Amino acid sequence: NNICHSRCSNPTHTKASINMSINISKCQTFQAAVTPLHSHKRSKPSRTANITKSVQEADRQEGKRVTWAESARKGMAAAVVASTLVVSQPAYAMFNVGDAITDPQDALAAVVATRKALESLSREITEMGADCPAPTYTCDMSQLLKKASGRVSGPLNRTLPTLIEELEADPYASDDVLQAVTQAEAILKSNNARIKVDWTGPVEMLGLANASLAEVLDGIEPEKVQVAEERVAACDETVDPRLDGKLECRLVRAVYAKSLAPGIQ
Repeated sequence: NNICHSRCSNPTHTKASINMSINISKCQTFQAAVTPLHSHKRSKPSRTANITKSVQEADRQEGKRVTWAESARKGMAAAVVASTLVVSQPAYAMFNVGDAITDPQDALAAVVATRKALESLSREITEMGADCPAPTYTCDMSQLLKKASGRVSGPLNRTLPTLIEELEADPYASDDVLQAVTQAEAILKSNNARIKVDWTGPVEMLGLANASLAEVLDGIEPEKVQVAEERVAACDETVDPRLDGKLECRLVRAVYAKSLAPGIQ
Protein backbone atom coordinates (compact mmCIF):
# COMPACT_ATOMS: atom_id res chain seq x y z
CA ASN A 1 0.00 0.00 0.00
CA ASN A 2 2.87 2.40 0.83
CA ILE A 3 4.55 1.69 -2.51
CA CYS A 4 1.32 2.33 -4.37
CA HIS A 5 0.69 5.54 -2.43
CA SER A 6 4.18 6.77 -3.34
CA ARG A 7 3.72 6.07 -7.01
CA CYS A 8 0.27 7.57 -7.13
CA SER A 9 0.83 10.77 -5.17
CA ASN A 10 4.45 11.84 -5.92
CA PRO A 11 4.98 12.22 -9.70
CA THR A 12 8.46 13.70 -10.44
CA HIS A 13 8.22 14.56 -14.14
CA THR A 14 5.78 15.14 -16.95
CA LYS A 15 5.60 11.51 -18.07
CA ALA A 16 4.56 10.50 -14.56
CA SER A 17 1.61 12.83 -14.73
CA ILE A 18 0.54 11.20 -17.98
CA ASN A 19 0.73 7.74 -16.43
CA MET A 20 -0.72 8.73 -13.06
CA SER A 21 -4.25 7.55 -13.88
CA ILE A 22 -2.89 4.11 -14.85
CA ASN A 23 -0.96 3.85 -11.58
CA ILE A 24 -4.01 4.90 -9.57
CA SER A 25 -6.07 2.25 -11.32
CA LYS A 26 -3.45 -0.38 -10.45
CA CYS A 27 -3.41 0.77 -6.83
CA GLN A 28 -7.18 0.56 -6.58
CA THR A 29 -7.13 -2.92 -8.09
CA PHE A 30 -4.47 -4.03 -5.59
CA GLN A 31 -6.36 -2.55 -2.66
CA ALA A 32 -9.62 -4.18 -3.79
CA ALA A 33 -7.86 -7.53 -3.93
CA VAL A 34 -6.91 -7.34 -0.26
CA THR A 35 -10.28 -6.02 0.95
CA PRO A 36 -11.37 -8.04 4.02
CA LEU A 37 -14.10 -10.62 3.43
CA HIS A 38 -16.42 -9.06 6.00
CA SER A 39 -16.82 -5.97 3.82
CA HIS A 40 -18.73 -7.94 1.18
CA LYS A 41 -22.52 -8.14 1.14
CA ARG A 42 -23.92 -10.76 3.47
CA SER A 43 -25.96 -13.58 2.00
CA LYS A 44 -29.71 -13.75 2.46
CA PRO A 45 -30.96 -15.73 5.47
CA SER A 46 -32.25 -19.20 4.76
CA ARG A 47 -35.96 -19.92 4.59
CA THR A 48 -35.65 -21.81 7.85
CA ALA A 49 -34.46 -18.63 9.55
CA ASN A 50 -37.41 -16.73 8.12
CA ILE A 51 -39.86 -19.42 9.21
CA THR A 52 -38.55 -19.71 12.75
CA LYS A 53 -37.78 -16.07 13.59
CA SER A 54 -41.20 -15.12 14.93
CA VAL A 55 -41.61 -18.44 16.73
CA GLN A 56 -38.27 -18.09 18.51
CA GLU A 57 -39.08 -14.54 19.58
CA ALA A 58 -42.40 -15.62 21.08
CA ASP A 59 -40.73 -18.44 22.97
CA ARG A 60 -38.03 -16.12 24.33
CA GLN A 61 -40.70 -13.82 25.73
CA GLU A 62 -42.17 -16.79 27.59
CA GLY A 63 -38.74 -17.57 29.02
CA LYS A 64 -38.47 -20.88 27.22
CA ARG A 65 -35.32 -22.37 25.82
CA VAL A 66 -36.06 -23.56 22.29
CA THR A 67 -33.96 -25.70 20.01
CA TRP A 68 -33.67 -25.01 16.29
CA ALA A 69 -35.62 -28.18 15.48
CA GLU A 70 -38.51 -27.24 17.74
CA SER A 71 -38.76 -23.78 16.22
CA ALA A 72 -38.61 -25.10 12.67
CA ARG A 73 -41.30 -27.66 13.40
CA LYS A 74 -43.61 -25.08 14.97
CA GLY A 75 -43.03 -22.60 12.19
CA MET A 76 -43.74 -25.09 9.42
CA ALA A 77 -46.80 -26.38 11.26
CA ALA A 78 -48.18 -22.85 11.16
CA ALA A 79 -47.32 -22.62 7.46
CA VAL A 80 -49.11 -25.88 6.68
CA VAL A 81 -52.19 -24.75 8.63
CA ALA A 82 -52.19 -21.47 6.72
CA SER A 83 -51.92 -23.29 3.40
CA THR A 84 -55.25 -25.03 4.03
CA LEU A 85 -57.00 -21.74 3.42
CA VAL A 86 -55.85 -21.92 -0.20
CA VAL A 87 -55.48 -25.57 -1.08
CA SER A 88 -58.91 -26.72 0.08
CA GLN A 89 -60.84 -24.11 -1.91
CA PRO A 90 -63.35 -24.80 -3.27
CA ALA A 91 -64.70 -27.58 -1.07
CA TYR A 92 -66.13 -30.21 -3.39
CA ALA A 93 -66.87 -33.10 -1.08
CA MET A 94 -67.87 -34.05 2.39
CA PHE A 95 -64.39 -35.29 3.26
CA ASN A 96 -62.79 -31.86 3.24
CA VAL A 97 -65.55 -30.14 5.17
CA GLY A 98 -65.12 -29.74 8.91
CA ASP A 99 -62.58 -28.84 11.53
CA ALA A 100 -59.06 -30.16 11.74
CA ILE A 101 -58.73 -33.66 13.16
CA THR A 102 -56.82 -33.07 16.38
CA ASP A 103 -56.59 -36.64 17.67
CA PRO A 104 -53.18 -37.83 16.41
CA GLN A 105 -54.18 -41.47 15.88
CA ASP A 106 -57.38 -40.49 14.04
CA ALA A 107 -55.38 -38.10 11.87
CA LEU A 108 -52.76 -40.74 11.13
CA ALA A 109 -55.38 -43.30 10.10
CA ALA A 110 -56.98 -40.73 7.80
CA VAL A 111 -53.62 -40.00 6.17
CA VAL A 112 -53.05 -43.72 5.53
CA ALA A 113 -56.49 -43.92 3.89
CA THR A 114 -55.83 -40.75 1.92
CA ARG A 115 -52.72 -42.32 0.47
CA LYS A 116 -54.84 -45.17 -0.88
CA ALA A 117 -57.25 -42.64 -2.38
CA LEU A 118 -54.33 -40.80 -3.98
CA GLU A 119 -53.03 -43.98 -5.60
CA SER A 120 -56.52 -44.86 -6.84
CA LEU A 121 -56.95 -41.38 -8.34
CA SER A 122 -53.64 -41.70 -10.18
CA ARG A 123 -54.83 -44.94 -11.79
CA GLU A 124 -58.17 -43.36 -12.75
CA ILE A 125 -56.42 -40.46 -14.50
CA THR A 126 -54.34 -42.90 -16.55
CA GLU A 127 -57.40 -44.97 -17.44
CA MET A 128 -59.43 -41.92 -18.47
CA GLY A 129 -56.55 -40.69 -20.61
CA ALA A 130 -56.60 -43.97 -22.52
CA ASP A 131 -60.39 -43.94 -23.01
CA CYS A 132 -60.90 -40.23 -23.74
CA PRO A 133 -59.31 -39.43 -27.13
CA ALA A 134 -58.73 -36.01 -28.63
CA PRO A 135 -60.10 -33.79 -29.99
CA THR A 136 -63.61 -34.28 -28.59
CA TYR A 137 -62.77 -35.51 -25.06
CA THR A 138 -66.29 -36.72 -24.40
CA CYS A 139 -65.44 -38.01 -20.91
CA ASP A 140 -66.33 -36.13 -17.74
CA MET A 141 -62.96 -34.72 -16.70
CA SER A 142 -64.45 -32.71 -13.85
CA GLN A 143 -64.85 -35.82 -11.73
CA LEU A 144 -61.06 -36.15 -11.44
CA LEU A 145 -60.71 -32.69 -9.92
CA LYS A 146 -63.59 -33.36 -7.56
CA LYS A 147 -61.98 -36.58 -6.39
CA ALA A 148 -58.61 -34.87 -5.96
CA SER A 149 -60.12 -32.18 -3.76
CA GLY A 150 -62.54 -34.43 -1.91
CA ARG A 151 -60.40 -37.49 -1.29
CA VAL A 152 -56.84 -36.15 -1.23
CA SER A 153 -56.17 -32.46 -0.55
CA GLY A 154 -59.21 -32.00 1.69
CA PRO A 155 -58.38 -34.79 4.16
CA LEU A 156 -54.67 -33.92 4.09
CA ASN A 157 -55.41 -30.32 5.04
CA ARG A 158 -57.40 -31.55 8.02
CA THR A 159 -54.76 -34.01 9.25
CA LEU A 160 -51.17 -33.08 8.38
CA PRO A 161 -50.94 -30.18 10.87
CA THR A 162 -51.84 -32.60 13.67
CA LEU A 163 -49.17 -35.08 12.57
CA ILE A 164 -46.59 -32.30 12.66
CA GLU A 165 -47.61 -30.94 16.03
CA GLU A 166 -48.42 -34.17 17.87
CA LEU A 167 -46.34 -36.89 16.19
CA GLU A 168 -43.38 -34.74 15.08
CA ALA A 169 -43.87 -35.57 11.40
CA ASP A 170 -41.46 -33.92 8.96
CA PRO A 171 -42.92 -30.45 8.28
CA TYR A 172 -41.02 -29.97 5.02
CA ALA A 173 -42.14 -33.33 3.60
CA SER A 174 -45.69 -32.43 4.64
CA ASP A 175 -45.43 -29.14 2.79
CA ASP A 176 -44.08 -30.97 -0.28
CA VAL A 177 -47.14 -33.22 -0.24
CA LEU A 178 -49.54 -30.28 -0.33
CA GLN A 179 -47.52 -28.46 -2.99
CA ALA A 180 -47.54 -31.47 -5.31
CA VAL A 181 -51.25 -32.13 -4.81
CA THR A 182 -51.99 -28.47 -5.52
CA GLN A 183 -50.05 -28.72 -8.78
CA ALA A 184 -51.96 -31.85 -9.77
CA GLU A 185 -55.29 -30.12 -9.08
CA ALA A 186 -54.22 -27.08 -11.11
CA ILE A 187 -53.50 -29.28 -14.15
CA LEU A 188 -56.77 -31.17 -13.75
CA LYS A 189 -58.65 -27.88 -13.62
CA SER A 190 -56.88 -26.69 -16.76
CA ASN A 191 -57.78 -29.96 -18.50
CA ASN A 192 -61.46 -29.15 -18.05
CA ALA A 193 -61.10 -26.37 -20.62
CA ARG A 194 -60.18 -29.06 -23.21
CA ILE A 195 -57.72 -26.74 -24.94
CA LYS A 196 -54.51 -28.51 -24.04
CA VAL A 197 -55.16 -31.70 -22.10
CA ASP A 198 -52.30 -33.11 -20.02
CA TRP A 199 -52.80 -36.63 -18.70
CA THR A 200 -49.24 -37.29 -17.53
CA GLY A 201 -48.68 -34.12 -15.48
CA PRO A 202 -51.25 -34.88 -12.76
CA VAL A 203 -50.01 -38.46 -12.45
CA GLU A 204 -46.42 -37.26 -12.02
CA MET A 205 -47.45 -34.70 -9.40
CA LEU A 206 -49.48 -37.28 -7.48
CA GLY A 207 -46.46 -39.59 -7.65
CA LEU A 208 -44.32 -36.90 -6.03
CA ALA A 209 -47.02 -36.33 -3.40
CA ASN A 210 -47.12 -40.05 -2.67
CA ALA A 211 -43.33 -40.19 -2.27
CA SER A 212 -43.38 -37.23 0.12
CA LEU A 213 -46.26 -38.82 2.02
CA ALA A 214 -44.13 -41.93 2.44
CA GLU A 215 -41.43 -39.70 3.98
CA VAL A 216 -43.98 -38.26 6.38
CA LEU A 217 -45.04 -41.73 7.53
CA ASP A 218 -41.44 -42.95 7.75
CA GLY A 219 -40.73 -40.18 10.25
CA ILE A 220 -43.43 -41.37 12.64
CA GLU A 221 -43.05 -44.20 15.15
CA PRO A 222 -43.60 -47.49 13.24
CA GLU A 223 -45.88 -48.87 15.95
CA LYS A 224 -48.29 -45.96 15.55
CA VAL A 225 -48.27 -46.26 11.76
CA GLN A 226 -49.01 -49.97 12.07
CA VAL A 227 -52.01 -49.29 14.31
CA ALA A 228 -53.31 -46.78 11.75
CA GLU A 229 -52.88 -49.25 8.89
CA GLU A 230 -54.76 -51.91 10.85
CA ARG A 231 -57.62 -49.48 11.43
CA VAL A 232 -57.86 -48.79 7.70
CA ALA A 233 -57.69 -52.50 6.84
CA ALA A 234 -60.55 -53.19 9.25
CA CYS A 235 -62.94 -50.80 7.45
CA ASP A 236 -65.92 -52.43 5.69
CA GLU A 237 -65.61 -51.22 2.11
CA THR A 238 -69.17 -52.19 1.18
CA VAL A 239 -70.81 -49.66 3.53
CA ASP A 240 -72.23 -46.51 1.92
CA PRO A 241 -69.55 -43.79 2.38
CA ARG A 242 -72.30 -41.21 2.93
CA LEU A 243 -73.11 -42.81 6.28
CA ASP A 244 -71.50 -41.62 9.49
CA GLY A 245 -68.18 -43.13 10.43
CA LYS A 246 -64.50 -42.47 10.90
CA LEU A 247 -62.93 -40.46 8.10
CA GLU A 248 -60.50 -43.21 7.13
CA CYS A 249 -63.36 -45.69 6.59
CA ARG A 250 -65.46 -43.23 4.59
CA LEU A 251 -62.48 -42.58 2.34
CA VAL A 252 -61.85 -46.28 1.80
CA ARG A 253 -65.53 -46.82 1.01
CA ALA A 254 -65.62 -43.91 -1.45
CA VAL A 255 -62.64 -45.37 -3.32
CA TYR A 256 -64.31 -48.78 -3.37
CA ALA A 257 -67.61 -47.32 -4.63
CA LYS A 258 -65.89 -45.78 -7.70
CA SER A 259 -68.82 -43.43 -8.02
CA LEU A 260 -69.62 -39.76 -8.16
CA ALA A 261 -73.18 -40.19 -6.97
CA PRO A 262 -74.43 -37.35 -4.74
CA GLY A 263 -72.27 -37.24 -1.64
CA ILE A 264 -69.81 -39.86 -2.91
CA GLN A 265 -66.64 -38.33 -4.19
